[in-house]
Amino acid sequence: MSIHNRLRAEAIAIAAIAFLPLAVAPAKAADYPQRPIKIVIAFGPGGATDLTARELARQLQSKLGQPVVIENKPSAGSIVAMQAVATAAPDGYTLIIGTPAGFSVTPYLFKTVPYNARDFVPIAPISAMPNVVVAKPDYPVSSLSELVKRAKGKSASASVTYGSFGTGTTSHLAMEMFRSATGVEAMHVPYKGDAPALIAIKSKEVEVAVITMFTAQSRIATGELKGLGVLQARPSRVMPSLQTAAQAGAAEVDLPSWLALFAPPKTPKAITDKLEVAVRSVLNTPEFQDFLLKHGSEPLTGSNKEFLAMIDKQSALLSAKIRELKLVGEE
Repeated sequence: MSIHNRLRAEAIAIAAIAFLPLAVAPAKAADYPQRPIKIVIAFGPGGATDLTARELARQLQSKLGQPVVIENKPSAGSIVAMQAVATAAPDGYTLIIGTPAGFSVTPYLFKTVPYNARDFVPIAPISAMPNVVVAKPDYPVSSLSELVKRAKGKSASASVTYGSFGTGTTSHLAMEMFRSATGVEAMHVPYKGDAPALIAIKSKEVEVAVITMFTAQSRIATGELKGLGVLQARPSRVMPSLQTAAQAGAAEVDLPSWLALFAPPKTPKAITDKLEVAVRSVLNTPEFQDFLLKHGSEPLTGSNKEFLAMIDKQSALLSAKIRELKLVGEE
């Protein structure tokens, strides 16, 4: 064989090898999944995120034909969970339930974070849950509008006190945005979760508290708490009688807590497309929608493009408030 022909043959062989992964990739995506799938969440067992993730996993198993397991990686700011998935193999076998904490708060609260939220691949939005302003049943206010009037009637030294489930959380930042929009004075008292904030309400350490609908729903229904309103623009499907921030004169306050499923950066589109079909088929079942409403949430059925636009808007609002308040996360 001449040198020319030998070089030509080698070039053809190299080209064939170079294109081999492209030929194999679709076959792998078509066969996906072949083993159990892990969904990481950044919160401990028993909360709204954990329960929703487990119900989603239960129903996804029948859609995908493989076990879907939950791994809890609780941490301040969701950093541990986000980093674990950011560095996982992009093969569709490690996923994460994203929340505002990991995507819209932590990247702006800390000087540096070991992941880029924008690199994660969205699979599908799952649900949204409003933050609810609550008070004791005997509190002389029954709506957000009345709370604004009460706050404006007080002196700065005797301003309304409100509890949240933590500094830098959506409950804190949403209430600060509401306070700014309505021009009222209010003193923030942070707690480490909904449960301590509830205790503070009952012991009258604070006048009102901002908690999740997951925690507030049954307590408002039984009369244990009084619901003053939701810190979002539209009425909650769970409790539509609660006044919205918009109805109280703060239309720009629209900060529900959301859940969505994401894959690690660079996960092939063929795999995320298959996952999206499965997740949306679960979301469309009356069983899953009833589950969400029972636990204080409602389904998010918009497109990924619409959902990412919502995250961008929320991130802009939250990052601006974080800068204004000069908040810094605890390393």
